[in-house]
Amino acid sequence: MIITIDGYSATGKSTIASKLAQEIGFQHLNSGLIYRTISYYLNSNGIFLYNYMNQIKIIKSLLNDFELTEMKVDITILKSKDIGIFGTKIAQIDFIRDVANSIQKDVASKNNTIIDGRDAGTVVFPNADFKFFFVADINIRAERIANERKENNIELIKEELIDRDKEDIYRKIAPLKKPKNAIEIDTSFLSIEEIINNMRKTLIRNN
Repeated sequence: MIITIDGYSATGKSTIASKLAQEIGFQHLNSGLIYRTISYYLNSNGIFLYNYMNQIKIIKSLLNDFELTEMKVDITILKSKDIGIFGTKIAQIDFIRDVANSIQKDVASKNNTIIDGRDAGTVVFPNADFKFFFVADINIRAERIANERKENNIELIKEELIDRDKEDIYRKIAPLKKPKNAIEIDTSFLSIEEIINNMRKTLIRNN
């Protein structure tokens, strides 16, 4: 079985996906971390935000040898702002998305899986058994990121989120949108337990 959770940044996709996966005995696949891991891998090989557009041939060559399972990276590094921005940029390159999508499909083919991302239910797994789409108030989203980063400049983070949303929504390749038949959940004022309970009820009711 495949369950997808798509949505905007800081709406709780990864947190909920991880906890729900633990509760129902599924594996959790965070597609965003795949792009961030690729970003880190490219950084480790001299490819950065300022020069990546001039290194496309080298990137293609590097990705021929990329093995996600062999990458051991501290999660705090992957969640850094710079890696996140780079990950967003490279996610707009078609052959990099092909690599990431192939990894996701391979992993999900082996076990029941919950995947969170931005195109999981629209592009990668359009025939997923269950699809959810998370939204949340941008002020709440900014506060969540501020707490995670231990930063206080909420307005700056809001601007960052607005830019990120625009990039996700208007990119030419696999733009962020609500998947067909997806159940939308506004996570702004719901606790983790309330969200998971709502999702479990949906899974039980329709299974």
